[in-house]
Amino acid sequence: MEPSIALIFIIIVIVVFAVVFVERDRRRKVRELESARQAYMAWLIQLANDPVNAEIRTNALTAGRHYSNLTRNHTGATVYDELALSNDIAAVSAAAVVPPSPQPIHERLERLEELKRLELISTDEYRSRREQILQGL
Repeated sequence: MEPSIALIFIIIVIVVFAVVFVERDRRRKVRELESARQAYMAWLIQLANDPVNAEIRTNALTAGRHYSNLTRNHTGATVYDELALSNDIAAVSAAAVVPPSPQPIHERLERLEELKRLELISTDEYRSRREQILQGL
């Protein structure tokens, strides 16, 4: 072989290997991104089925952040940022009705006495509300 033909052959081989390597890396990234998206969606589905479960909520957020990090473009901006993740989680949790935790009776009575002491409510109103609180026992 002539030196120029050998050099061309070596360059072609190097280019072919580079193209194969780049394509293999691109496919790996696509598979990783799809896997992360599926994991995130699976956690969101679990959260929709149990919207008050804090552990599932945390796992959904963690999976969403992982997916978000994989979608970063070259400027560092994310397609799915924290606000989008928060919106996703809030949307699937919207069906959850979490009743407010009632204040203990003694705290409600203390607060009522404080309102009366500060003359923010009348004695009649104090008695009426106190009776309502005590009836809730």
